[in-house]
Amino acid sequence: MDDILKFLIRYCSALYKELGFCFTASEVTKSFGNAGLVLTNKEVGVKFLRDRGQLFVDFQNRQDSKRWFSLDVVKPAITGETTFHGQLNERNGAFLEQHLKIIVDLFSNEKYPATRNLLVKLEKEKSKKMFG
Repeated sequence: MDDILKFLIRYCSALYKELGFCFTASEVTKSFGNAGLVLTNKEVGVKFLRDRGQLFVDFQNRQDSKRWFSLDVVKPAITGETTFHGQLNERNGAFLEQHLKIIVDLFSNEKYPATRNLLVKLEKEKSKKMFG
């Protein structure tokens, strides 16, 4: 959990300082030090995960509560990149710090239908690229 909190403070504090997000759920397991932390506002959920020493982040529109999209497809939706890399590191941290407001806006109720269609398409492209 410490790794998640350090990353959140370093790169994503705008979520709770500026964008009205609250801490709504957390979990820490003893196996491998895995952990999760969820922040939400009225429309958007952001889930940080630590899995086997690696950090990841997923986003959702809360009306589509079972559907989360990882950074590896959210980032290409914004940048147009064709590479899919979602592990949280310094580079992706800087990206999040710069684009959090845009990401939150993409997952707003108003823009989510178009965002969802684009992200589903990008997930298919990613899968095709990875598995042929």
